[in-house]
Amino acid sequence: MAYTYILYSATANKFYVGSTNVALPLRIKKHNTNHKGFTGGVGDWILQYHEEFDTAEGARKREREIKGVEEPKAHRTAHRKGSARGKSPSILAGSEHPDLQVGRVTGLSSTGKFERAVS
Repeated sequence: MAYTYILYSATANKFYVGSTNVALPLRIKKHNTNHKGFTGGVGDWILQYHEEFDTAEGARKREREIKGVEEPKAHRTAHRKGSARGKSPSILAGSEHPDLQVGRVTGLSSTGKFERAVS
């Protein structure tokens, strides 16, 4: 079993989007340790949302969809029978999605994308 998940930290006032093939409670416990990285040292990450997948590849693909990151060019090319058309992959600092701000996320739409609240 693999998972795509969204964590929230009240201390950092941020969301984190990730994926794993490790048991989800163990992965969250790791996020809450004092380690280097985006989630390290905060200690109050809580699970806000998750989806289950049969494969780690499926979970990673969904993570990229939530973040709005395109598939790597080599992967797109392989799946488009040699076509190299398309934009370069977006790069996000860390794993924080800019739309996942407190008070901005309202839920998933029927297409599986997050809907944003209108300001």
